Amino acid sequence: MSHTNPLSRLSTRLEPSGIRKLEQLAKDVPGLISLGPGQPDSTLFPSAEIFSALSVVFDNPGTAARALQYGQSQGNPELLELLAQHMLDRGVTCNASNILVTAGAQQAIDLITQLLVDDGDSVLVQPNTYPGALQVFRARGAKIASLADQDDLMRGSDAKCIYAMTDFQNPTGEILSVDERATLLATARRCATYLVEDSPYREIRFSDRVLPPTLLEMDCGNASPDTGRTLFIGSFSKIIAPGLRVGWIVGPANVISLLTLLRQGSDLQPSTLSQEIVVNLLKRGIDGHVARVRRRYQERRDAMLDALRRHLVPYARWNAPEGGFFVWVQPSVPIDARALLDTAIENGVAYVPGSEFHHDAHGSSHLRLSFSTADPQLMDEAIRRLADTIAAVLRSKTSD
Repeated sequence: MSHTNPLSRLSTRLEPSGIRKLEQLAKDVPGLISLGPGQPDSTLFPSAEIFSALSVVFDNPGTAARALQYGQSQGNPELLELLAQHMLDRGVTCNASNILVTAGAQQAIDLITQLLVDDGDSVLVQPNTYPGALQVFRARGAKIASLADQDDLMRGSDAKCIYAMTDFQNPTGEILSVDERATLLATARRCATYLVEDSPYREIRFSDRVLPPTLLEMDCGNASPDTGRTLFIGSFSKIIAPGLRVGWIVGPANVISLLTLLRQGSDLQPSTLSQEIVVNLLKRGIDGHVARVRRRYQERRDAMLDALRRHLVPYARWNAPEGGFFVWVQPSVPIDARALLDTAIENGVAYVPGSEFHHDAHGSSHLRLSFSTADPQLMDEAIRRLADTIAAVLRSKTSD
């Protein structure tokens, strides 16, 4: 009797996250200073405000029962209205029918991919992009092509979606210009495909510079998202706390209805308790908290840039991001960032190799350095260790 593999094709495409491995490594290696994982700083979580919100929820028997009961698959109606106002403040006119609450941005990416992409379909991405999205696309059987590669772009002219990060991108920290955003929209229209805008860092900016409008706003203007082909993904993970797992999708109402049906077959609904907490926080106002978060991350970015100028100038150049969590480093000497990582860890510092952010594993020379959780007092030591590691590798190559 022949036996077939009982597992699905999807199971053969599952890949571990290299960044998640680094998160565990940072815990397992004594004295390691990790500039790898792009987690928010846990000391910035509004714990007191969250506890107060919980108290409000559980002080009222009716609210407590609602927070612990099954809820609507699309999301808490009050939260949907607050999110509609949140988007209006950012130039997007929408209503509750245009919004789906998700378990963070990651679920949003997965639901959208399930809805749009069949096995073997093409997805277009930026040349440097979020590895968690690449994980989803690969698992769902997508053929991934780069927007920067003209051959890929022609092959991807039948792409089912274009995935893009526009503000303080992971990993580069870049902000797309208005012209670059217009080009993305033109490509989506030419390909007659959906444009997926992932925007988890837009609120974490370090200057008063007015950011370009979101792709969703550029696509629809003052009209409803029903008139466009852009799906906007937002999240409270970076500005409140990732453990609440509250994100959202904004898009045409008919697409939101289909995504809601998909999530019914997945996890039924977003967490009712987390939504009640977020509703309470939004009604109180989070602008003051977000301002504190921005100041703290700016201090950490400045500490990293100062350390880079002191130690890494002979070996690399880098950007100076105006927001987000990351500095993108391009070595000016011949090194392989992935091959260098083990030696760097032995020397007490970790980072993420650039190849993690490429659909075809290119970019092996680049390094992504995260300043979001690193102690500013240790930043100079971390960059010194990195510079010493590069110098030692170069000396060994010379001696060979």
